[in-house]
Amino acid sequence: MVRRLAASIAALVALTLAAAALPSTAAAFPYTNTAPVTLGASGFLTCTASTVDATATNITSMSFSGCTTLNNLPCTVTALNQPWPFSVSGSGGATVTGVRIRMTCGSSWTCEFAGTLTGTYGPPLTLGGNLTRVVGGFPCPASGAFNGAWGALDVTNTGNVSWGTWASCTSSTLSGTATAITAATFSGCSGVLGTCTVTPNNLPWALTLGAGTATAGHRVAIACGGGASCVFAGTVSGTWNGSTLTLSGTVTRVVGGFPCPASLPFSGTWT
Repeated sequence: MVRRLAASIAALVALTLAAAALPSTAAAFPYTNTAPVTLGASGFLTCTASTVDATATNITSMSFSGCTTLNNLPCTVTALNQPWPFSVSGSGGATVTGVRIRMTCGSSWTCEFAGTLTGTYGPPLTLGGNLTRVVGGFPCPASGAFNGAWGALDVTNTGNVSWGTWASCTSSTLSGTATAITAATFSGCSGVLGTCTVTPNNLPWALTLGAGTATAGHRVAIACGGGASCVFAGTVSGTWNGSTLTLSGTVTRVVGGFPCPASLPFSGTWT
């Protein structure tokens, strides 16, 4: 009796720890791809549509459609041997082991690739890595780089988003994919000249999410005090832990002049 109780407690603790390893957004699965999923160089395999479903510990399904290989030859791509073990680190890094994918193209050839994929989890989920051919031969390469991104970025600021003392906004949202910020909003903005309006320019902004790191493009028009209007642009960087995004850096004035400063320090946090 005591042994069974101890085993039940141990199982409950294991499940609790596994659930805690994922951000609260885990319930958002299944995810849909936000960019083509690719395998190999020079467009060897491209799938325009893909979905991923998962639990706290496994990728339970991954599907692919709209797949083509060289010369636009149609392919059927199938995920094998699922579930695949799935883990997330405290810095938002993701690892999937036991990956095995079969591609059958036309009526003449079939290949299978296997290996481990790594990336980040938030959402979005990004996965990449080198998969080795384990079944088949030419024209399939001996190995190929796999890259995919699923799910959307959708975060809200947790404190003021600021460009130094020139402008600070009490409310902001960022949304997009694993590779681009496609929409940004800023409101409740004011600065040394009074009320400000901050408007994003040239969206989408390039975005790179790593395990614990983030880099993004940034370009905004800031109009303050009813007269001073300038555009500032640059690349900002910070951290990404799978749920919280921080960005900071110096942005340079690219449109406008006095009284706007030549450059501004930018900082913001979203979750």
